[in-house]
Amino acid sequence: MTSVLGDFVTTSSRFSRSANIERDHGDSAIAGYVPTGRALDVISRISSGLLDPAAGRTFSITGPHGGGKSSLAVFLDGLLAGTGTAEAKVAHQLLASIDPTIDERLRSGMRAVKSGRSGFVRAFATARTEPVAKTIARGLHAGAVRQLGIKQDLVPSSFGSGKSVPSAAEVRSCVLELTKGHPLLLVIDEFGKNLEHFAASGSDGDPFLLQELAELTQGAQARPLVIITMQHLSFEEYVQDSSTARRREWSKVQGRFQDIPYVETAAQSRRLIASALEQSPKIRAAAEKWFAEHRADLDAVELRDVADDAAAAIPLNPVALAVLPELCSRYGQNERTLFSFLTGAEPNALPRYLVQTPWKPGDPLPLAGVDILYDYFLESSGSMIGVADGASRWIEIETRIRDTAGLSPDQLKVLKTIGLLNLVSSGGRIRASRSLLGLAVDVGDGESSDIDGVLTSLVSTGLITYRAFSDEYRIWHGSDYNLRKVIEVARQECEHTELAALLSDALPLQPLVAGRHSQRTGVLRVFGRQFFGSAAQESTDFDPAWDGIVYFVTDPKIVCGSIQPPQDGRPAIYVVPQDVSKIREAAVEAAALNSALESAEQEGADWVARRELVERSAATR
Repeated sequence: MTSVLGDFVTTSSRFSRSANIERDHGDSAIAGYVPTGRALDVISRISSGLLDPAAGRTFSITGPHGGGKSSLAVFLDGLLAGTGTAEAKVAHQLLASIDPTIDERLRSGMRAVKSGRSGFVRAFATARTEPVAKTIARGLHAGAVRQLGIKQDLVPSSFGSGKSVPSAAEVRSCVLELTKGHPLLLVIDEFGKNLEHFAASGSDGDPFLLQELAELTQGAQARPLVIITMQHLSFEEYVQDSSTARRREWSKVQGRFQDIPYVETAAQSRRLIASALEQSPKIRAAAEKWFAEHRADLDAVELRDVADDAAAAIPLNPVALAVLPELCSRYGQNERTLFSFLTGAEPNALPRYLVQTPWKPGDPLPLAGVDILYDYFLESSGSMIGVADGASRWIEIETRIRDTAGLSPDQLKVLKTIGLLNLVSSGGRIRASRSLLGLAVDVGDGESSDIDGVLTSLVSTGLITYRAFSDEYRIWHGSDYNLRKVIEVARQECEHTELAALLSDALPLQPLVAGRHSQRTGVLRVFGRQFFGSAAQESTDFDPAWDGIVYFVTDPKIVCGSIQPPQDGRPAIYVVPQDVSKIREAAVEAAALNSALESAEQEGADWVARRELVERSAATR
C-alpha cells in the first residue's frame, strides 16, 4: 500500500473551528491553544490591574475578524477558573510553558483580589444588536449560574430570560452584589453590535452604564472586577454618524478603557502555523535534512526570519509559509482563514493535499507550494477576495490564468506562483524574482535549468514579463503593442547619454536647508542641489535666493581642483562617489521607461501597455 504525507503529518483539531465565548468552556476548549505575543500582553495587563487598580482593570481589545480575540477570551476563562478545575490546570500549564513570569504574576493578582479556590465568576456574553445593559445582564446570569449553580440568587433570573431590558441601576446593583464575595470577569464579544444599536436607536443609557461599571474598578475601594470589550473598530468609529454630543459621550467611556490593538505579526502567525502541524519523527527528520540543505537558499532570498519555523512547518514550502499570513490578512479573515486552510475539508485545503500526495521516508519531500495557496483562496475565499482592496488585481490575474489554454502542469504551477507573489509583493524581498521562484517551485527534476526553461517559455508566449530593474516576473495581460522592442530601442538611445542629464530628468532635486547651522545661528541657509557631469562642465548660474549649492558629481575620476567655482563667490560643495555603475544602470532603465511611455502615448498604444509602462516607471523612482 502506498503511503502518503498524511500518514506522517497531521493538523491539530484544536484549530479546526472558530471559538465562541458563550459555548466553549472547559479544558478541551483550551487544549492546544498557543498564547501569542498579543495574548501575553493582555494577560500581563490584567495581572498588573489585579495587583494594583491604578494600573487599570478595563480593556478594549480591537482587532479584525478572525484575529483570535474570542480564543483569547476562552483562554482567560480557564486562567481565572477555580484552581482545582481541569481548565485552570491546563490553562496555567500552557501559560507557564510560554512565560512563567506572567503566569506567576497572574496567580499573584488572583490572590490579591482573594479569588480563592473558586476563582472568578466569568460572565461572558456575545453582543447582539441590543442595549449593552441587556448583553451584560445575560452574561452576568450565565456566569453566576455556571459558577454558583442554578439556585443562585445573586443575579435575577429575568437577566437571563432576555424578555426585558434591565435598567442601568439594576445592572450596577447586581455587579456590586456579585463582587462583594466573588471577583468578576465581564467579557463582551462583538461589542460593536451594542455600539451600532446605540447609534441607531438614540438611547442615552449605554455609555452611562459602562462608565459607571468602569468607575467601580478604580480608587481605594475598587471592586474585584475586570471588564473586557472586544470589537473590530474603535468606539468612535461605530458611532461616527451620531451627533457630536453623543460621540463625545462615548469617547469619554473609551478613555476609561485601555485600548489594545489585537493584530498578530507575521512571525507570530508563522509560529501558529508550525504549532498546528503535528509531525511524526520520520518526517521531522526529513524536514530537518531538507532545511539543512536549503538554509543557504533561504538566506540568499532574505528569508532568514522564516527559517526559524521552516522545518516545523513542513510540508509547507518556506515561500508559502512566508506569504500565507499576508494572504490571510488581505484576502481572508486572519487566523480564521489561516486555520481553515490548515485544517479544513475544502478541496484545496492542506489536509486534502496531505492525503493525496504520496511519500515514503527516503523520498524527496513534496512541498505544498504557493500554487496550492492560489487554488485555495480562489475557491474558498472568493467572497472575501471580492471586497478586498486588491480585488481588481486578483481578478485580472485569475482571468489571465483561467483563459490561457494549453499550459503544461509545470507552466501552470509557475504561473500561479508568480500571480500570487505579484498580489502580495510590494517591491521588497517577497517578489517573483528568479531566485525566489527557484525555491518556491519544484518543476521537472528540480534542476535549475528546468525552472529557467519554464520561465523562458512563459515570457516568449507573452504570459509573463520580466522587469529587470526590480528583478521581478509579472503576469502580463497581453498587448498588440511591442513593448519589449520599444523599451530596448529606448534603452539603446539612453546608453550614450550623460549620466548627469539622465539623473536630472529622472530625479529633479529640491533645495536643502542647512538645518544644524540654522538651529545654531538662527539664520536660515538654503542650498540648491544639482547633478554635475565632468570638469569640462562649467558651474552654471543658479537661483540667487540660494546661499550656495551642492553638486552631486557623476564622474568618480574627476579632480575637484580642476572645477571652476561659482563666479559670484557663493560656496559650492562637490559630492564625489567611488562607483556609479549601479546608478548608471538604474538611470538608463528609468530614462528608457520614461521614453518608452512617451512613445506609447504618442503612438496610441492600448491601456495594457501604457499601464505596464506606468507601473515600471514608478518602480524606478
